[in-house]
Amino acid sequence: MNELKNRLYEKSTVNLDNTHFISCKFIGCKLVYHGGESPLFDGCEFDSETQIKFTDDAFFTHRCMAELYNKLGDTGKEFVEDIFDSIRKNIPPKTID
Repeated sequence: MNELKNRLYEKSTVNLDNTHFISCKFIGCKLVYHGGESPLFDGCEFDSETQIKFTDDAFFTHRCMAELYNKLGDTGKEFVEDIFDSIRKNIPPKTID
């Protein structure tokens, strides 16, 4: 994993995959996640203009979750809400053996 410390990003596109950002500041940036190794953020600052974009595999995961939530009735909604609950509680996702 790449480690970047004390960087200032202004109005730039920043790829997030496989990167640990430490004490970085993002101003007016577009953060792009492709679905690779999850980025880590420690002590970073983000302004309200900074956006995140999901592309490639991350985009397809997002679309899959939207489809489950919107097309599988209460079961789909519960499944997706359970995922978000684990995110809010910082619980690692379950894997299928």
